[in-house]
Amino acid sequence: MEVVLPRRNTMMQRTVRLIFIGAFLSLALLLAAAAQAQDGQQADAQQAALIVRFSDERVEQICVSFTEPEITGQELLARSGLAFELLSSGMGSGVCRVEDVGCSSNNCFCQCQGGDCVYWSYWRLQEDGWRYSGIGAHATVVTDGSVDGWSWGPGSVSKAISPPPVTFEEVCAASEESAADEEAAATSQDETPASVAEVAASPAADPGVESTADNGAADGAEQSSRSYLIYGTIVVGLLVLLLLGRVARRR
Repeated sequence: MEVVLPRRNTMMQRTVRLIFIGAFLSLALLLAAAAQAQDGQQADAQQAALIVRFSDERVEQICVSFTEPEITGQELLARSGLAFELLSSGMGSGVCRVEDVGCSSNNCFCQCQGGDCVYWSYWRLQEDGWRYSGIGAHATVVTDGSVDGWSWGPGSVSKAISPPPVTFEEVCAASEESAADEEAAATSQDETPASVAEVAASPAADPGVESTADNGAADGAEQSSRSYLIYGTIVVGLLVLLLLGRVARRR
């Protein structure tokens, strides 16, 4: 004997089944958002240090964050925020000027016309100290924990002046501490009454490269998670409305 289920029960089963499917899709979207946010945080963990010696009295130390597994020394310099000029040729490229020190790209070796030659030498930090690089920065590989250096001075392997001794931890740890101090100072200013804040206001320091990249990554991950959550909610809502409409039409 064949049992025929009532039409209403059949429709209810279909409705419940579709609601479960919609909930499953929303959960999958949320899990994907969480995974993407975690991947973004892991990718942004790559850091390298850059030391630029303009003179014995003027040295820049910059911690650069990047998302790729590796970049070139030239890309590291480009992401440091320092202005520079390059001379490109078939054999690669050379740095002519960094900020206000050096020569223009039209005459990259303007201080090598006589017997002495002064230009930007490229260095890489090894376990035993600085090594004068035998290849250009366009062809070197920079990975997490690398330290690159540029030094303005005599341009020969025997006479070149290396950047000052430093470690990756000193540069990037100092950058993190500076970013933390700036964040604490900003929080303190936000909590200060307006009348006091106006008197005590001072020009804000430029944010470090690392701090800017980290904040951008965190904001991007948060916005991505919100987008997936909103999208999942919309999907479930549309499914429920669609099912309610079908049920109403068949009654």
